[in-house]
Amino acid sequence: MEDYLVRYGIALGRRYSQKQKKKFLIAIGQEFTQLGYPVKYANDEKKGSNHSIDLFIGNLAEADTILCTHYDTGSHIIWPNYRYYPLYGEKTMKNYRNVTLIPAMVATVLVVVMIYLAMYLLPLTGNAKPIFLAVSVFLGLLGISYLSTGFGNKYNLNKNTASILSMLEAARQMSEEDRKNVAFVLLDHGTGDNMGAQMIRQALPTTMDKRLFVYLDCIGRGESIVIGHKANLAINAKRLKDNYKGEKNITLLECDAKRSTFTPTHFFTRAITITCGNFDENEELFVDRINTGKDNFIEPENITDVANMIVRTYSKVK
Repeated sequence: MEDYLVRYGIALGRRYSQKQKKKFLIAIGQEFTQLGYPVKYANDEKKGSNHSIDLFIGNLAEADTILCTHYDTGSHIIWPNYRYYPLYGEKTMKNYRNVTLIPAMVATVLVVVMIYLAMYLLPLTGNAKPIFLAVSVFLGLLGISYLSTGFGNKYNLNKNTASILSMLEAARQMSEEDRKNVAFVLLDHGTGDNMGAQMIRQALPTTMDKRLFVYLDCIGRGESIVIGHKANLAINAKRLKDNYKGEKNITLLECDAKRSTFTPTHFFTRAITITCGNFDENEELFVDRINTGKDNFIEPENITDVANMIVRTYSKVK
């Protein structure tokens, strides 16, 4: 497991640009291919930075259960104590907007004040003043733009390398009979507009709503595991819980539309989310240290415990 963490969590840990994503997909695709799974790259045919690529693994056309997670990584957040709520999409989006907009707004005010003061305090004469003003405004706008759009976070072990490796471990344990019923998908833009999740409709236009999607998100560390499920999947979620043999506290949570919005599960009729974290003062599960340089450690046993739970639940060969 350590070799995988080093390779996919550090060497290929930043999956922000198109080049980084493609390099990662080729490498992880080979892992699944070596296990005997067919892989297929699915493109949305857009151009530019919003282009999305999913990786379909296994017998997607026939599988009853589809395990999925997003593989792209988010931008670095310059904000202390940022909290991500994997089972409360509306709250997460509000927090994310605050921690990205506020620094940009503060930077804008500081740039304006600094340019104003510099224009009156520095002994600039002749053409020096307009040149200085033009250069200062250009550099200021460039810095503000860079701050608001972000840059790829370097460390992403918990979000979402751990989930990817748990899926790889589950794939390794699946028998030939199981592989007819369980497929895997690595989703793009899971840290953005969730276009990767929307693209599955193109591959399964008439049967997508009949499939069960089990989405893994930030399973790498935390005191508790929570299985979030839509109202029609309480029994299925309980089966997963009953098959968990790890040492974490594990609970179930019914997720309505308000919770699933802005998450990949919003686009799936039958969806379950498995995640791990800590509870805040309102008993809401949150994940910290992601999208920062502190997302550089996980609990490896979580990867195997979640994989084993999934295999016990969905394996038809006992």
